[in-house]
Amino acid sequence: MSAGRPKKKRRSKALLPLMGLMLAVLLGVVAYFLAPIALDGLASVNEEWHGRVYQADDPTTPVDESQEFLPNYEYLMAIILWVVLLAFAMTVVAMAVGSAPEKETLKMMGPSPADKKAVAKQLKKDLREAKKRAKKRK
Repeated sequence: MSAGRPKKKRRSKALLPLMGLMLAVLLGVVAYFLAPIALDGLASVNEEWHGRVYQADDPTTPVDESQEFLPNYEYLMAIILWVVLLAFAMTVVAMAVGSAPEKETLKMMGPSPADKKAVAKQLKKDLREAKKRAKKRK
């Protein structure tokens, strides 16, 4: 290595899985606290669902409030919100990261001339593709 060039720092990727786990846990906490708010919003939209739960036999007779249709509906809403928030976060991260343009350039350049086996393999692949293109033209 020449003395004039500074050594390029490489980014460490060892903590990325831990950061992803922390993001998932954080979104779970946020979803847990947002679930009652979301349920109150849904209840205000649909007053019948919030106010009364009907028996299956007679839809006009309300059930006591002690017999709830789904006792852990807040947990269910928290799980649904967590999945939605996590999917949104993964989409945003995937859009932000994208793909490395250097990899595409290296792929277009082909293998290193020092690696004779890789060069021979690439030449065989190019020859096969050229034969397929020639057959399509005929």
